[in-house]
Amino acid sequence: SINDCITSREVLSIQGWDTSTTSRQYDCCIDWLEDMMRVLDKKAMANLMTILWNSWNNRNNFIFRGKEEEATVIWERASTLNKDFRICNLLKEPLLSPNIAVKKWEKPVVGGFIETRVSVHEAECMAFEKSIQLAGQLNIKGNVIFETDHASLVNKLRNN
Repeated sequence: SINDCITSREVLSIQGWDTSTTSRQYDCCIDWLEDMMRVLDKKAMANLMTILWNSWNNRNNFIFRGKEEEATVIWERASTLNKDFRICNLLKEPLLSPNIAVKKWEKPVVGGFIETRVSVHEAECMAFEKSIQLAGQLNIKGNVIFETDHASLVNKLRNN
């Protein structure tokens, strides 16, 4: 819990949190986060999540690399990250649109499916072939990255 981590408590105190926000006992961390979401506004909650992520990252660096940073360094990194995100969201279109789009299912165009039984390997190869055709139809210039989780197909392509 956050109460058990001195560095995390120090980071939160730098932001001006009092101990009452972390003093209540919770069975799960998500319960505490849900309580915080009810109390905090969007900006404060975003700040909290960034601070928690930076604290978690610091803890991992300590466990796996033996390197731990001071609470002020963690706080400054989280604060800078929050400012950078806000600036980015002002200058660019947000990745998650605030507009709710109502979408409905539409029947695929004729020819969008292949009506036959094939093996998994054949299906992966056919999907890869269709992807190459689509890249050609879209007239994509330069390198194209194709992804697949089919190890046999990847190995075959690497060896040729």
